[in-house]
Amino acid sequence: MNTGKKICWLYLIAFCGLTGCAAVGPPLPTVDWNTTEDARTILTERQNAIESVQTQVKIRYTSPPPESETNTFDGALVIATNDRFRLRTWKINQTIFDLTVTPEGTFIAAIDEMKERTPDSEADLAALANNLGAMLRGPDYAEARIETRGDTVRLFWGPNARPELAAEFDRWTLGLRAIRTRTANGSTPVAVESQQADYNGYVWFKELTAAGDFGRFEMTFRDVEINGELNPRAFKPPRRAVRLERPLP
Repeated sequence: MNTGKKICWLYLIAFCGLTGCAAVGPPLPTVDWNTTEDARTILTERQNAIESVQTQVKIRYTSPPPESETNTFDGALVIATNDRFRLRTWKINQTIFDLTVTPEGTFIAAIDEMKERTPDSEADLAALANNLGAMLRGPDYAEARIETRGDTVRLFWGPNARPELAAEFDRWTLGLRAIRTRTANGSTPVAVESQQADYNGYVWFKELTAAGDFGRFEMTFRDVEINGELNPRAFKPPRRAVRLERPLP
């Protein structure tokens, strides 16, 4: 796997809980742990407990240069297991874009105005699909090196001298603060900042900002439901969606 593909595995902390729903989660409680292996175990258990997430989302999206155009949308996000992800956005009751990732492929439907104003919009959305879904599902903590400095816990993936991925967590809550990537192929690294919250005892995102080749996405989540019943058509792309040839991250 080359470096560009490896960084797609980066990503965020994924989650704690069997069932639960909350409109806005309170701050994370402190957790007791002594060794770095204790921290690894907590993060892994949070991740493995999440089978699905459904949430409403407010999105502020800035397209990549040279357009660098900013728009705000409402949206709905649903994630299931490790291979299904869908983000649908709209504004004034008009769908702006619909992005679906399944084992069968990546499917994108975008309004004509978006494609006309931003000719690379489908490529940018494909890059987003290649990163955001993996971010929200989380990395393989078993492969990470861990160190603690002051009130920060850092996890690293890749070579010791120049890791491909570094993640920072709060020492007291093990809530994710930030992720940084390095690349060797000239592409723009992905930078992530987040705030997490407690949803009825389950840890997930309250706010998330991700920036990279796909532009900059600022997302605020609400009405988060963990492991709830999913609509059978949740991951069925609209008829006008275009399938893109892209391997899953």
